[in-house]
Amino acid sequence: MIAPIYRSSMIRWRLDATCFNLQLPIHEPSHSRVGALIDMEASTHATMAASWGAVDFDWRIIPLLIFGWYLLLKRWERDGVLDRWNATRVFGFVLMVRTKKGLDLLEKVAKPRRFWRIYGEISLWVCTFAMFMVALVVLLAFVGAILSPPDVPPPTASELVAIPGINPMIPLWWGLIGFIVALVIHEFGHGLLARGHGMRIRSFGLLQLGPLPLGAFAEPEGEELFKAPRRERQRMFAAGPATNLFAAFVLLLLLGGIAG
Repeated sequence: MIAPIYRSSMIRWRLDATCFNLQLPIHEPSHSRVGALIDMEASTHATMAASWGAVDFDWRIIPLLIFGWYLLLKRWERDGVLDRWNATRVFGFVLMVRTKKGLDLLEKVAKPRRFWRIYGEISLWVCTFAMFMVALVVLLAFVGAILSPPDVPPPTASELVAIPGINPMIPLWWGLIGFIVALVIHEFGHGLLARGHGMRIRSFGLLQLGPLPLGAFAEPEGEELFKAPRRERQRMFAAGPATNLFAAFVLLLLLGGIAG
């Protein structure tokens, strides 16, 4: 005969996609057990959030999809659809779309010209330092791999590319959102420095492969760009990647504060 359990408490937690509950009788309240269950719950939700948008896709059909996209672009080009969109076909299968949207906002934000020139100078030094550090890390990693080969197996091909949906650590939808945000602030940084030095921006643009964005650009007036002093051009080119670095640093601080 089983003795009755007194002062038992029922603890329930939910597993990923299951529809049942697991109940555990505990003789005494245990802070360590409750803490472990809370950690399990948090880990489960974090895993579910990280896997949102992950795709199970046969990537061998990509050449067929690219060929179909190429045929569609050819038809749009022939029918005048690309002209109506102010778009062109580049590299055969990449769609380049230009837009004037955002230029008014750029003009308003770029009004404190002196501030943006100082920002450009800081960006230039930040990018120079970042390139030096990246080269140093790559060199040290290369030397370390030769002198002390790692015991772990090499990463798979999908883990070597930072492409959302292909790299298992970068879910498709979260990766696309981050990529689009990075593109927008990157090109806006170029545009701000161009206006800060008096160069006009003709348009913003987007490069697409099907529904996937490949890149973006801020298109300055070519003649003004080539006539600008070398230092001003360097500041403009550095402003884009530096803006990405600054944004990443701010977001890391915010996420660190939330996690803490």
